[in-house]
Formats: sequence, C-alpha cells, structure tokens
Amino acid sequence: MTGIRLKEFLVASHIIPWSQSKKDRLDPQNGICLSTLVDKAFDKGYLTITSEYRVLLSPLLEKDVILYNLLKPYGNKKIKYPKFAPPKREFLQWHAEHVFKRYIE
Repeated sequence: MTGIRLKEFLVASHIIPWSQSKKDRLDPQNGICLSTLVDKAFDKGYLTITSEYRVLLSPLLEKDVILYNLLKPYGNKKIKYPKFAPPKREFLQWHAEHVFKRYIE
C-alpha cells in the first residue's frame, strides 16, 4: 500500500486481532503486511481495507490534520493483492464492522 520496502518499517498485522479469534490467529489470510504507521491506524480503526481491497479512511482522522495528511494519499487506494494467502474478504469485513471508526463522535 505505501511502497515502503525497508523491512524494519514493515509489520505483519492481524486483520482480526489475536485476542478476538483463537481459530484464526495463525491463518495466513488473517494477516496483512503494513508499514508501522499504517499498522497502528489499522489496529486502532482509523483505516480499514474493504472487501474490494481498497483503503477506507475514518472521518475521525480529520481531527488530526497531520495524521490525516500522512494517511490521505492511501484513501481509496487499492492494495497490492498478494499471490500467496491474500486477505480473506470475511476477515476484512469483520475488521470494517468491529474495529473501524465510521463516525465522528
């Protein structure tokens, strides 16, 4: 998604968090490679990836102009579809429904 290639800035992120699903913890299709900043935003629900593999940004990001400007280039961007163990659409849907922050509070 970001184009970052240095492994030190990339992490394997769980789509459904480790604590939420014992049966899916080790499923490679429950993982996605993200940069450290994008991983944190994903884990905290400030962005999600749709079942069409596009990045969706939370409207809550607008409360932090700096963070919004850093993540804005990825909004609606289609992620690179991995050949091996692509993210399961049902896992992405779970993230969008249970983690993603859709509304400004």
